[in-house]
Amino acid sequence: MSAVPVAARADRRYTIIEYLRLEDETGEKWEFFDGEVWPWEAMAGTTKPHNRIARNALRLIGDHLDGSSCGEYDADMKLMIEASNTIRYPDAAVACDDDAASQKMIRRPRLLIEVTSDSSVTSDHQHKALMYTSQLPTLREYLIIEQHSPAATLHRRLGTTTRWVTTWYEGLEAELTLESIELTLRLVDLYRHVVWEGGRAVERLGHGLPTPDDLA
Repeated sequence: MSAVPVAARADRRYTIIEYLRLEDETGEKWEFFDGEVWPWEAMAGTTKPHNRIARNALRLIGDHLDGSSCGEYDADMKLMIEASNTIRYPDAAVACDDDAASQKMIRRPRLLIEVTSDSSVTSDHQHKALMYTSQLPTLREYLIIEQHSPAATLHRRLGTTTRWVTTWYEGLEAELTLESIELTLRLVDLYRHVVWEGGRAVERLGHGLPTPDDLA
């Protein structure tokens, strides 16, 4: 079935049931914003290094969570944000004791991760940061990993309050601790099989961990 032009999706409002049927019928990912349906923004911006970084993070997190009541999920899993009647596709997520009746989407995330792309970097740092931190009461941390340089931004909730603190990390030697799942990550491990050429990330399989020489 051929996809209907994007403008047609914005010409009407959808119920969540209609939105889910749209995905089934088109075989494509769409995001839902209180009745409006738009193509998944990462479709135009995902690259091999973007995908590799997200997979590195999920592998490290998954190994750590094995056997626990928490699960790690990739960009194929929907996230329901009930406060704004929104459904998004984060690059990675962790949910603990999630709604067992909801098998098609996460409802109670503890940790969300986005890897920046050329098309999403502003949204990752601004719109998503505001939405995630203000509208998800179970969320404890939101991590943004840069694609084109070894750097990350971690937003962490202060206890059970609505206040958040932000910490920036830069350089392959940096380490960050995800208190939400009690895991310390080295940035160099997040960028395994990634190098940078002219300020752009490039996947290089078999390369292993990057070094400062790979930042040229």
